[in-house]
Amino acid sequence: MQLLRRITDSDFIGGAPEFMETTTRYASRGLLVDDRLNVAMMYMSKINLYKLPGGGIDEGEEIRDAFLREIKEESGYEAEIIHELGYIEEHKNKNNFMQHSYCFVAKAQNRISNAMLHFQ
Repeated sequence: MQLLRRITDSDFIGGAPEFMETTTRYASRGLLVDDRLNVAMMYMSKINLYKLPGGGIDEGEEIRDAFLREIKEESGYEAEIIHELGYIEEHKNKNNFMQHSYCFVAKAQNRISNAMLHFQ
């Protein structure tokens, strides 16, 4: 999978970028679209932030399977991955945390439960 971008604290607070050596966490995330190409977003009211579906990859879990599982947990939809975007390295030195986020585009299929995400 292709590296899309390296993000560091300097992208948000300025200064010289600092890169970490050790990956702390692996995650799968991305766009979930419906038939009209509306994008599903999750609203985090405690911090007034919208985010895309996704989350951590469980030990032994494939990255694509993790994204589909996270979609189901967070949106209540089953989905099909239609495009692989690449991955992002998130170097967060202030938090001593480095994450690889594998990114995809998926199309919503069957709604199986009510959940937090809504198409906008």
